[in-house]
Amino acid sequence: MRSEQPVLAGLALDDRLESARLEVANGNGVSRFATRFSGRLKAAGIGVDRITNYHSFAQGGSVIEYGPGFADAARALQERLGIAVTLKPSSAPRPGTDVRLILGRDLLDTARVRV
Repeated sequence: MRSEQPVLAGLALDDRLESARLEVANGNGVSRFATRFSGRLKAAGIGVDRITNYHSFAQGGSVIEYGPGFADAARALQERLGIAVTLKPSSAPRPGTDVRLILGRDLLDTARVRV
């Protein structure tokens, strides 16, 4: 018997993403934006392990950074978001984080986002 997985917008939760520790970082400076966006991810069945502020609030475009061995998880998150988000390997992997979504100003109109 197959177990049921959460589905949002016709997309089942991806095993590639389920195993990654996800950090959501506010890079646009809007108060509590990372917390609110994380709530949307959690409602879609995507676990969020850490919510932070990025070192700058001048992030124009959103970015998904990933540590060694987590490129597939980063691609799975990008697919779930359903918008153009830059993927890049992390230059300095963060302890306790495998994938980090840095929220830029491009996500202020969250109606475009699938999750």
